[in-house]
Formats: sequence, C-alpha cells, structure tokens
Amino acid sequence: MSAGTPAVAVRNRRARVALASAFFVNGLLGGSVAVRLPDLMDRMGTDTGALGLAFTVSVLAALATMRLAGWAITRFGSRAVTRLSIVAVCVITAVLPLAPTVQVFAAVMALFGTAGGAFGVASNAQAVVVEKAFGRPVISGLHATYSIGGVMAGAVGALAAWAGMPPAAHIALVAAAAAVLVAALGGRLLPEEPADEAAPSDGSPAGQGGARQGRGARRLVFALGAIAFCFYLGEAAVEDWSAIYLHESLDASTSTAAFGYGVFSVAMAVGRLFGDRVVGRVGGVRALRVGASVAGAGLALGLLLDHPVAGIVSFGVFGIGMCVVAPVTYRAAGNLEGVERGKAISQVTIIGYVGLLAGPAVVGAVGQWLGVPVALAIPAALALVIGLLADAVRPRAAVSGEPAADTGRPPVGEREPRAADGQRSKAIEKERK
Repeated sequence: MSAGTPAVAVRNRRARVALASAFFVNGLLGGSVAVRLPDLMDRMGTDTGALGLAFTVSVLAALATMRLAGWAITRFGSRAVTRLSIVAVCVITAVLPLAPTVQVFAAVMALFGTAGGAFGVASNAQAVVVEKAFGRPVISGLHATYSIGGVMAGAVGALAAWAGMPPAAHIALVAAAAAVLVAALGGRLLPEEPADEAAPSDGSPAGQGGARQGRGARRLVFALGAIAFCFYLGEAAVEDWSAIYLHESLDASTSTAAFGYGVFSVAMAVGRLFGDRVVGRVGGVRALRVGASVAGAGLALGLLLDHPVAGIVSFGVFGIGMCVVAPVTYRAAGNLEGVERGKAISQVTIIGYVGLLAGPAVVGAVGQWLGVPVALAIPAALALVIGLLADAVRPRAAVSGEPAADTGRPPVGEREPRAADGQRSKAIEKERK
C-alpha cells in the first residue's frame, strides 16, 4: 500500500478513531470507579487511609509493569500490547466493585495498576505511530479524549448514584460497553513501522557516531523524564489539594471548593483539543515553554491574591498552560534516535509516575509544615522548571543527534493525502501528455 493513497488515508483515520476510543475508555473507567468510591468505602467498611494505601499499591504495580511493557512493545508491537492491556483494564474494572474487603480491593487494584501501566506505555507508543502516519500532530487530541472520558464518567456516575443504581451494576455496565467498543475497534490500530537499523558499534567513525548518539539519547530520556516528573507531580497535587486549599485556607464552601478541580479538568481537556493545532503552528518547544510559564505564573498569582475566585481561575490557567506537556513529551520520547520507542516511553513514564506517586505526599507534608498555600507553590515552581527543560523536546537530526528545526510536525510515515498532492499529480500527468 503506497503512501498518500486514499486507502492509506482511510486506514490512518480509522486507527486514530480506534486509539482515541481506547484513551476515552481508559478515562471513562478510571473516572467511573473514582465517582463511586464513597459507596464502595461504605460497603467495605473502610476509611480513606486504607483506601489510599490501595491506590498506592496500584501505582507501584503500574511502575513495576512499565519496564516490562517497553520490552513487550519492542517484541510484539504497540498495537498488540495496547489491545490486550485496555481489554484487561475493562475486565478488572468490572471486578473491582465486587471486592468484599479493602484487602481484596487492594489486590484487584494491583491488577488494575498492572494493566493500566502497560496501557499507558503502549498507547503512547501507538500514538507516535499514528501521528507519524498522519504527518502532523495528533497526540494532544488523543489525550483530550482521555480527559473527556473522565468528565463523562462523572456525569454518568452522578446520574447512576441519583437513580440508586448499585456501584457494582453501574461499573459493570460501563465496563461491558467499553470492552465491546475497544474489542470492535482494536484491530484498526497500526503496526509498527520497520525498525531503523542499529548504529554500528565498532570503532569506525560511524560506530563512534552511533555511540555518541546513544549517549545523547539516554540523556534526553532523563531530561524528558524530568519534565514528566514535574508535570505529574503538579497535576496530582492540584487534583488532590485544590479543594482543600479553597475550603480550609480561603473559607470557601465545599460546593465552591469542588469547582477548583472541575475547572482545572475542563481547562486541561479543552486545551488538549486545540493543542495539536498550537504545536503544529509554533512548535513543541515554544508551546511547552510558553504554556508552562503561563501555568506557573498564573497559579502563583492566584495564590498571592488569596481569594476563592482567584484560586479557581488560577487552577484553570494551570490546566490550560500544562495541557500539552504530556503529549509533547511522549512525542519527543517516541521519536528519539538511538533508543527503542517502547523503552524510551516506558522510562519517561516510570520517572513521571514517581512524581504522580510523590506529589500528594510531598504537598501534604509541606502543607502540614508551612501551610497549603505554600505547598501549592511547588506545582507553580515545577511548571517553571518545565519551561527551562523545554529544549529537550526539540527534534534531533537522525544522524548527528544535533537539534533540528522545531516545526511541531512528527517524522512522516504513510501520511494521509492532501488536496495539494492531487493537484501536483495532475500537473505531472499533464506534462507527460
């Protein structure tokens, strides 16, 4: 199948829809469990401390799985790992609300983290494959569907709770519908493109260049991991502490305090819907640098103004500013020369998830010592650090490893045809006649 044909365009669009559906399902399932946690806690007779330990077990299981997921992607391809892991997430989610005790719940959460960790790595690796096929940024839009899934989970969960539907029935129905969707569309994901030949490892100039390229790629992996760490720590801190800050520090009502996380989530989702267009226009480095700077400055200003409305607005600004950080970072990791895609993305994700795990604890400890407003300055400071590290997402030349022009566009695979392609073909055909 040659590049630029209508058949390729249809194949690429179907793959994008299939992967977007998988991202959406992942957000939908996680959100569906989250909104029914109060009911699950009552049924198991547990408290928030024990439940927090169960979620910690889930994150640790995800971390333990990610390196293995990188190997599996190299061995079997991101398409196979994505399909298997998202179906596993559906099945495990359906079982979660049936746990009779918090100990059983923690064990099932470990399985949930295992499947979710594999999906997190594989889906982003597959997103790079799909984006290369399109020849233009699409990863931010895919991440937006995850956020949309979470928003829909909240709406459906609230409706189910209002109707008196038991959590087990509600979550099982959502998981069953999600499983049917991803099973039907999973076959449309794209296979990996042929792997690049490994750089020579002998003492020849080419081999020495390949060794330098490999060392440079490893340094970039750690730099991208640092960006992911800052992002996930800041995101987790805002998710867990925004309502507490608004309610306890600014005396907002509990209903008003809930708007902090809600505005942050909606801003993140909306920003990601337009993120691909922004990155395609200004490039990943500038989008990351400007966005992170706006996020850090906006959150810091909101904390200084010390008013509930200012706080809520600042969380929205933080969400908008940080919306492209994860998509741009995973794009850069997936396109690094000199390191396998699955390995690079798994390493970046592992470092990022350490921030996800540490974020609430770090902010909580600082909040206990110096106060929540000071603790929430940590995400603002980390956003500025992301701006300083933004050059790590700049595309590198395939041979030298040196920075190349940042057009915001990925390396092109079998991209979809454009109108200009058809006009150019007609002109060539006319000249031949």
